[in-house]
Amino acid sequence: MSVKRVVTHQEIDKKPALDVQSIDNFCLTLARDLLDTMHASPGCVGLAAPQIGVSVRAFSVNVTGHKKTKTCHGELVLFNPKILSGDAPVTAREGCMSVPELTGDVTRFENLAIAGIGINGEEIKIETDAFEARALQHEIDHLDGLLFLDRLAGPGALHIRKVYKSTQINCGIAVWVAGFAQAPDLLGKSCCLPTAVCQNRIALKAGTFFRAFSLASSHLVLSARFVGLMIMLGS
Repeated sequence: MSVKRVVTHQEIDKKPALDVQSIDNFCLTLARDLLDTMHASPGCVGLAAPQIGVSVRAFSVNVTGHKKTKTCHGELVLFNPKILSGDAPVTAREGCMSVPELTGDVTRFENLAIAGIGINGEEIKIETDAFEARALQHEIDHLDGLLFLDRLAGPGALHIRKVYKSTQINCGIAVWVAGFAQAPDLLGKSCCLPTAVCQNRIALKAGTFFRAFSLASSHLVLSARFVGLMIMLGS
């Protein structure tokens, strides 16, 4: 088993990935790495080669069992994929392992036809829809140097994942709300995200911050009560 580190949106190569010329041992090893890393990542339904630091047009996808799946082709590894046709655009929420702190509303084709090369060197054509179609388009975007951040549906389309990490709480005070660690500095300092994303992040749900502040306040109240009790017991 070969599980690779998934690079973040700051590290990922933004240039279009390179086509493979033939399915050789390098490609087979890459396919195994993609599958192993995808399997080892909870909730992951797709992974592109640039996400593990390899600028090659290849990805793995498996949406089996997902509640939004309609058509499903099971576990796929495709090289040199290309979109043949698509229609019926639909806007829905997406996440990405390379952007773990955010999700976004992205418009993609509901019905999709693509072609690519399988691990045995055969040409594969896939016609699909719904969640599998979305996953395939998401991975093809990675191969073109794009993230879902580059395709946000408009103002208010960017969302903070509702996950709080232990490093975000210090002595009961929420000092680092999930997703704000790399939010744009309102005083004009540089940000690693695209300008449109920065603007979106400034307009992120204020309620998220105030919920975190409320949580911090509760911790402080409880801490004060605990200190008071200790003083009483010691006197």
